[in-house]
Amino acid sequence: KEDLIDKNIALDLVKTAGKARLKPVLLTAITTIFGLIPLAVGLNIDFFTLFADWNANIYLGGDNVIFWGPLAWTVIFGITFATFLTLIIVPSMYYIIHLGRIKLKNI
Repeated sequence: KEDLIDKNIALDLVKTAGKARLKPVLLTAITTIFGLIPLAVGLNIDFFTLFADWNANIYLGGDNVIFWGPLAWTVIFGITFATFLTLIIVPSMYYIIHLGRIKLKNI
């Protein structure tokens, strides 16, 4: 016989786990997204002339954005969607499955 947690306790546990994981998941996602934005928009800084002539030659676009831009945008949107799944969908699905197991046990 399997012992199941009460649905109110399970809901409190899901909320507690969500509160504990909210900050690390959001910080990781936000820093990764902000780190990829210059690559996605094609921000170019010429570091050689920055240190040689004190002129950085900062511009948007360039040859590398043709290949790396779509890849960076894909990673940005993927991380955004994965963050939503991690924080909302997974705990909700756990709770729904747990309620289903409780109902099956009572049959």
